[in-house]
Amino acid sequence: MSTAVARTSEGYSVQEYLSREAQAQSRHEYDRGEILAMSGATFEHSQVAANAIGEFRNRLRGKKCQPLDSNIKVRMSEVGKYVYPDVTIVCGPPEFDVDDPKRTTIINPTVVIEVLSLSTETYDRGLKFAGYRTLESLKEYVLISQWEPWIETYLRHEDGRWTITSFEGVQTLLRLPSLSIEVPLSEIYLNVVFQPRPAPPQE
Repeated sequence: MSTAVARTSEGYSVQEYLSREAQAQSRHEYDRGEILAMSGATFEHSQVAANAIGEFRNRLRGKKCQPLDSNIKVRMSEVGKYVYPDVTIVCGPPEFDVDDPKRTTIINPTVVIEVLSLSTETYDRGLKFAGYRTLESLKEYVLISQWEPWIETYLRHEDGRWTITSFEGVQTLLRLPSLSIEVPLSEIYLNVVFQPRPAPPQE
């Protein structure tokens, strides 16, 4: 579950971050010198992410694209960030971050999928998406709700424009033009018992 919710340290270099992360018991993201703890995921969040990986893998079999789980980082060099997407899809050979000899970070995602949570939705839609848009390889960005059968996609066109499409209801087909695949929402939400969306925290 990707998030940047708790400041733990600041002033670390990329090399220091990667060294610490390789030894850490829990995952952290990196934002221009700061190391940021990640919050845990709900059961439904994990179900949706696992279903998505399985369905994408099945539909990408025989193609030059493959889904990766949330253990793989993506580096956004232009904005000084390392993040852990919930699902990453790479088409063609993966390009690894030269600063990460352990090969746990890629720099050329084709599609990034985030499962929304209360603590990350604003970040996923705002600063995180802005960072993803700096990656020339990224063709499509997908946001999946864990509270209802609803998915939103952002597709990059050759002229640099992004268009938004929403898919709602378990009988709907999710279409990802960047991968030339379709996935029923009923499969992405297989066995998910929707929980009420939590109220936002009081300020």
